Amino acid sequence: MTGTLDVTREDAGSSSVAHPTPAQHERNVRDLRCVICDHPQVTIHHCHGGSMLDIEWLANPGMGQRANPYLVIPLHAKYHVGNQGIDAGMGVRAWEARHGSQLSFLHEVERQLGYELWQMARAWEETHRRKSKSR
Repeated sequence: MTGTLDVTREDAGSSSVAHPTPAQHERNVRDLRCVICDHPQVTIHHCHGGSMLDIEWLANPGMGQRANPYLVIPLHAKYHVGNQGIDAGMGVRAWEARHGSQLSFLHEVERQLGYELWQMARAWEETHRRKSKSR
């Protein structure tokens, strides 16, 4: 990572816990290198389909619904929207078969950032999906 980790700190007893907002998290992920080719110029891919369908608590957002802002990985444009792209040329299943699962890349992003990505993603789901169901 090239910059400083962008987080909001909240006191939790004697320790300080990092809780980046969705916007801070996206900036932090943009500072990482591509999970496929290690290129420094990345785009943000919102993980969906494929291995993501194995997460019981994760809603599969439909058209017009917002994707979980914490479940993103840094991809060079050619692996995101190019001929070899998950969201363009290859499709999710073929892309994961060739490059690896989005789940494993999310675990790597969590390791690199050093904060509880899955905990924040689940809390976001519970808050935002509950709001949209109550409308």
